[in-house]
Amino acid sequence: MAANSRGKMDYIKEHKIHILFEQLAGTLLADKPAQPIPFLIEQLKAIHNGNLAATKPEPTPAVVAAPEPEKPKDPYKVTLAVFGLDAAGKSTMISAVAGEVDPNLAPTVGFNPNHFQSESWDLMMFDLGGGPKFRNVWKEYYSELHGIIFVVDSADSDRFIEARDALKGILDDSRAAGKPLLIFANKQDKSTAKTAAEMETILEVKDIERHHVFGCSAIADPVDENIEKGLEWVLEEVTTSFDALSERIKMQLAEDKERRRQAMAEQAKRVEQYRKEWADKEGEKGKKEEA
Repeated sequence: MAANSRGKMDYIKEHKIHILFEQLAGTLLADKPAQPIPFLIEQLKAIHNGNLAATKPEPTPAVVAAPEPEKPKDPYKVTLAVFGLDAAGKSTMISAVAGEVDPNLAPTVGFNPNHFQSESWDLMMFDLGGGPKFRNVWKEYYSELHGIIFVVDSADSDRFIEARDALKGILDDSRAAGKPLLIFANKQDKSTAKTAAEMETILEVKDIERHHVFGCSAIADPVDENIEKGLEWVLEEVTTSFDALSERIKMQLAEDKERRRQAMAEQAKRVEQYRKEWADKEGEKGKKEEA
């Protein structure tokens, strides 16, 4: 038995049977013929006639799938609000961002949302009225903002202190503090306008982190490049800390919701107390009338 096994092994080695089988199997799997037996017969004939050498075939290279193209990232969903005194040029500045400068816009009464879309940004920009009465409502928007835009009339020196105090009121609120602050020193087309550097001093923001002051003219046609530069700056600032800002917004909105819930509960309690007192008074009144 052992001698017979050695004879078989010698035969295999002598005629390179193992290499022959490997070559035939590799060719068969590579070509995948519809009729494998006739195909193998032709391959054996070719080897026999010397057209194909019975040598160990090179391994078939593995087919590597082409990497799938990266999916485009979803645009950043960003919310900004434009603050400033009435007649500072907020609405005109926003129209410039849209590429359609309208110097004759009526003053904003209340709130106007403006939506801008690009491959990188899904931007919601709130235009908030700057009249004295509406400024008390500004704080209702702080929590949902990624960044703040403040527009000041750099040619109206009579209202510089008013503008400074309005901006300070925003930055003193914990829901707005620390978020990127873009200031547009508007109306640079006027001869009495202060420069961006001068307005930075007047508004007392030099020590505020993450702020930038751009001088601009919102009515310029074509659009003042500093408006574009300013918007690019604030959006880049938002990008660098987008996750942290988004998490902060989420927490602030939850806190606002809880505050509103508590305020409603307290109001309902006061109403219930008033009704009880009123019922007690009516009851006492009825007893006196009966007596």
